[in-house]
Amino acid sequence: MFEPFVQCNICKQILSYEPKNGTNSLSQHVHKCLKKTTTSKTTKSIQKYLKKDPSVSLEDKQKITIACATFCAFDMQSFNTVKGDGFQQLCQTLIELGYKFGELKAAVPSATFVLPDPTNISRRIQFLANEYRLKLIQILKEDFKTVKLVGVSSDLWKNRYTSDNYLTINLHYIKDKKPITFMLSTLLFVGSKTGDNIVRMMKNVLISYEIDPEEMHIIYLTDSGPNFVCGLKDEVHLRCICHGLNLVLQYSLGELCSIINSMIKACSELVGHFKRCELNALLSTSLKQQCETRWNTIHEMLQSIEFNFKPVEDILFSRKEHDFYTDRIDEGLLKDLTKLLSYFKIASEQLSSDQEPTLHLVLPWINKLKSYCEIKINDSEAMKQVKKLILEHIQQKIWLTQLHEIATFLHPLTKNLAKRYEISQDDVLMEFANEDEPASDEDDEYDEVYNYAKVKLTFAKEESVLEWWDKWSLNYPQLSVLAKWLLGIPASSATSERIFSASGRVLEERRQNLGSDIVNDILFLRNFRNM
Repeated sequence: MFEPFVQCNICKQILSYEPKNGTNSLSQHVHKCLKKTTTSKTTKSIQKYLKKDPSVSLEDKQKITIACATFCAFDMQSFNTVKGDGFQQLCQTLIELGYKFGELKAAVPSATFVLPDPTNISRRIQFLANEYRLKLIQILKEDFKTVKLVGVSSDLWKNRYTSDNYLTINLHYIKDKKPITFMLSTLLFVGSKTGDNIVRMMKNVLISYEIDPEEMHIIYLTDSGPNFVCGLKDEVHLRCICHGLNLVLQYSLGELCSIINSMIKACSELVGHFKRCELNALLSTSLKQQCETRWNTIHEMLQSIEFNFKPVEDILFSRKEHDFYTDRIDEGLLKDLTKLLSYFKIASEQLSSDQEPTLHLVLPWINKLKSYCEIKINDSEAMKQVKKLILEHIQQKIWLTQLHEIATFLHPLTKNLAKRYEISQDDVLMEFANEDEPASDEDDEYDEVYNYAKVKLTFAKEESVLEWWDKWSLNYPQLSVLAKWLLGIPASSATSERIFSASGRVLEERRQNLGSDIVNDILFLRNFRNM
């Protein structure tokens, strides 16, 4: 009896079949099965050597923990070293090497035989850095086919052990709807720190990466140092907003207001007393001391005292010392000043990010900070005075440009904060958006800006501004191009601060013999630690 079914010998699947229909469909099925089988076999041969979830016994984990502990103790390394990407990559390489020797059933080599000499590591650092520089040049060439506007941030740093000056140059732009930052160079700066010398070195670094400063649209971002301002007078130049806020508070808290100054001094003496007498152990959280050059440490000090004010009072009463310390601190003024400074801290933290667009936040945050400094009837005289000083210094120290306004305009939730005349705004928008683009009707371009300005648009909380512009690029093609370029420029030069923080770790006291070229190579390679 004829059954209208057949079974595939490869996958065992039951298929319908009648002679009158031919074997074409069966042939196609067999072809697909053979293809799957080949892939499966190939995958199986790889998986034979790689296990997704290898089991490590508790005893083995304890051995690793002991080895890490002795490594940190013998070589005086931070415990967090074992969480570093580079250390984990080293361990993974050693594990794979051990696995290879296990497969070959070869004799176990000595660690001293496997590990390289420090001189060889230094040479390999140079080799790797040069190799990655060539890779970066190719990455930039490819990215700059679509990116026509980039940011270049820079700052100077002094090695506190040798007083050598270093200049760092960083590159910023948008790629795949995310801000990209590359540290191009951190170089030993020899000679007079004039604006011309600094800018010449910056442009030479850009040229070394085949970036022509005369051809590429570049927005330079630095602090308000006179040398940077003078050297970049002929360039498009933004001043770091966080540096500006730091100046505002340094001047405001350090000028004229004797009551505020006296309270900050009393707070500093209180923290010093608790540290000297080892009284911090009696508190749930320790009191923090200020650093005179950073206003945010003043906020941390005041906040730590405000949080512990009652326990601190009790301890001082028990020691009969309250007359010398807490009686000199007005608790109400302490709370008011701490609250005011907390707004500036939040603003600085948000504006110093280089992982998300921040340029569009400058204008909204300045408006917010001004509103927080509005004098109220129930403010104390000291708070009225400090608020007045802050408002005056915001006008003097914060340098806002039309680019800040345009960036604000390019966020659908803050576009109405842009205050300049629409036609002026339109001119600047089109100057960037039309570069290297086919000529289009000017009325259409103006209508695009006009329509965007007038239409009420929705913006989801979980959505990034770059994702929003990607979604609306068909409606606003010119503006979306500008947004993807301009919002890649950070609001602050905090990237340079982070580089210098890393420089300080590289050039710690016991590593002062490192050459400046090696320091530059090490910092450059950190660009690729997560790639």
